[in-house]
Amino acid sequence: MCRLDPHVTLLDTPDQFQRVELSIVCRDFEQAHRLQSLLNVLQLIKGAIFGADTELAILQVLWEKGEANRRQITDVLYAGGGEAHYATVQNLLGRLERKGFARHVREGNVLVFAATVDRDELIRRRLQGLADKLCGGAMAPLVMNLVRAQPLSEEDVDQLYAFLRDQKKKRKGPASTR
Repeated sequence: MCRLDPHVTLLDTPDQFQRVELSIVCRDFEQAHRLQSLLNVLQLIKGAIFGADTELAILQVLWEKGEANRRQITDVLYAGGGEAHYATVQNLLGRLERKGFARHVREGNVLVFAATVDRDELIRRRLQGLADKLCGGAMAPLVMNLVRAQPLSEEDVDQLYAFLRDQKKKRKGPASTR
């Protein structure tokens, strides 16, 4: 059995607003290798899901605050930052709007931004996009490759079975109670 020892470092810059380092402690070299492979795959998926870390940092501000103007977002991400940081946030907000992840309303002379998707919806959209690109739209190969990269713990398997049973019930409808 392997154990992960996480170490989380919170940074002030949006380029790396949070760093998680995991130490892998295993008695078995093969298990350690499989776990490292899974972590590498998860890093790739994180990039595919969230895109640029700065875009994710802006979405996190919007999720936390509900809504914010460009100056408020800049102050959170670049405390004491100047006009270049303000322009960066403005450009990133425009990109998020074009992607459909944020919207704005005008309040007087100020644009106020809000996220249009929650974290789970963003993950669903990006994973589906990844499945479309890599697997012709099918999610099963994506999930199976994640599992192959690192076998699931008994608890993970139980959670996955429970989730799949719920999904199956939803597809069959209320008439089926099995």
